[in-house]
Amino acid sequence: MLDPYNPQPFRSFMTQSPAADARPLPAIRGLVAVQNYGVSGSTFLQSLLDDHPEIVSLPGLYALPLYPFFEEHGHLPFPELVKALFARFPYWFDREFALTNDNAVGLGLHQMGPNRDAPLVVDMMEFLENFETLYGPHAALPAHARRKHFIAGVFLAYHAARPQPRPLADAVWILYPIHSLQHTYAQQMREDFAKFHIIHTVREPLRNLGSMMRLAASKSDWWMFDGLQRGLAQILNDYQMFAEIHRVNGYRPYFPTDEVPAAAIKLEDLHAYPKALMAALARWLEINWDDCLLQSTFNGMQWWNRPESKRVSGFDKEIPSHSYSEFVSARDRFILTPLLRRQYRAWGYEKPASRLALLLHLPFLLLPLSREKPDATTQKRYERWLKDRSEQPSPQNWRRWRLGEYRKCRHWLFMAWRAGLADNETIVTPLPFEKS
Repeated sequence: MLDPYNPQPFRSFMTQSPAADARPLPAIRGLVAVQNYGVSGSTFLQSLLDDHPEIVSLPGLYALPLYPFFEEHGHLPFPELVKALFARFPYWFDREFALTNDNAVGLGLHQMGPNRDAPLVVDMMEFLENFETLYGPHAALPAHARRKHFIAGVFLAYHAARPQPRPLADAVWILYPIHSLQHTYAQQMREDFAKFHIIHTVREPLRNLGSMMRLAASKSDWWMFDGLQRGLAQILNDYQMFAEIHRVNGYRPYFPTDEVPAAAIKLEDLHAYPKALMAALARWLEINWDDCLLQSTFNGMQWWNRPESKRVSGFDKEIPSHSYSEFVSARDRFILTPLLRRQYRAWGYEKPASRLALLLHLPFLLLPLSREKPDATTQKRYERWLKDRSEQPSPQNWRRWRLGEYRKCRHWLFMAWRAGLADNETIVTPLPFEKS
């Protein structure tokens, strides 16, 4: 029986050609989860770790739904499980899907390589052959016991099916984008892998807020979600507000750090001191230095950032310094900055407000923010609100809707204000390194 947790011969894994000698199957050292804080460079960090021989990963957010997928489909017999897997992730294997799927297109994974013209696809039959060999022997185990074999099997089989899979080391980390998944999935990862680390990517919070709002504005199908409220919920209060509302542990560790190691990578430091910071991260993960840690790739192919962002491959000091003043005005910064006192103190972005200053700041939270001014997107959302209630436009309904939206924003502002006064939450701290 083949067990991905013990190196054993594996006849087709990682061969350079059909005639090449079989290579040993790597052992799984554990799982490294990458968590985002808004738009903070989590996918960029994954791209730097992508091609390291001691790490096995999937592109971008391709792996994000795997734990929820297994929760829904893990009870199925193997043939039905594979059928559901291919139905859920056709863009892994089919070029046409890879060129049009939101997951791929949203991260620019359809424009890879030096000419930005190649989508990411792997061979379906090669994946299936390897996945069956890896996961099949464990398919009769209870669901909770075979879940880790499913996760490891998918990652290793995907890697083996890449057009040019690079050899892996004898033992590898699984790199998983936890990316705002609920706490229950982090707990499952902890149960499945004895060694479990979490890397948080963070960014100056108000630039982060502006970047989140720009991302929402760039998505034509996101008009029904208020980018301002989504940003305030996540950046100020650590709540994901999209299809549902839940806490996401963007700036808070999932677990006590003496139980599950966790550290933050500041996007500004990553672009300003790439080699020093990536070397410190390699030491933290106990992996060897490799120059690929300074190359932005997925599946070993050059990546060029998200389509709505500056299209560069690799490091650029201008990216984290963008002000996003069109989304976060000077008045907005005045209103919001004191609410971020805990994050500023933990991450060293600027001098945090005192408790007294925060207390005196309360009346200013009643002032409207610049993006609360109505625009075309606001009008669309208002019309949707009317339709849901089978009502007609009227000055009274317009005022009622605007007041409701204003109250929602104040809810997030006052929540952050109270949390700042209480100041009793642990904030994840940056990974230490020597700037050079």
